[in-house]
Amino acid sequence: MSQRELKGERIGQICLIEGLITQQQLDEALEIQKKQGGRIGWILSSLGFIKRIELFRVLSRHYDLKFATPEYDSIKKEIDKSLFEGITKDEVLSRQAIPYKKNVEEGKLIILNSYPGNERTIAYFKEHFSVKHIEEWVITDLDFVDLVQQVFAQKLADDSIFGLFYREPDESAYRFFFSEASDFYCLPYSPGGSFHVLFST
Repeated sequence: MSQRELKGERIGQICLIEGLITQQQLDEALEIQKKQGGRIGWILSSLGFIKRIELFRVLSRHYDLKFATPEYDSIKKEIDKSLFEGITKDEVLSRQAIPYKKNVEEGKLIILNSYPGNERTIAYFKEHFSVKHIEEWVITDLDFVDLVQQVFAQKLADDSIFGLFYREPDESAYRFFFSEASDFYCLPYSPGGSFHVLFST
């Protein structure tokens, strides 16, 4: 049995023991995995055998990690946005993980992960943020996408307004928006992460 199949069986067994699926459903999912590949949890979810939030709760138990989705509202408020200065949206999306907090004294970075247990992801964040330890917290894929939209929508807005100021002050959006001759009003972000600026000169 391959390592992938062994891990899949463990996750499946956890779901079975907790009464989330039946043996027949597990056997069906394992057969699909054997023929087509894929992660057993996602197969069980796509077949409708297990709810998404239960899947990620099981994944957190499987990898012995904290399941952070119940704390998502406070996480959104407390995430350290300075960690995104040297990282792109594509880098975050490709790894399904996003930096949350860094403890310089302990040399530790907490990441929020909807694809836990990936050694390449751990290695990337260790190198990129120059830390010795990575602490993974599991969140659902929907929470992950929402957080990425929030963080990078704000970063895009900040870059648009302030970024050019440091390169070409006379042409910057900052100078236009905040000059005495201009009045502007920012409407709240929409659910899709966009914003609108109304101004008059």
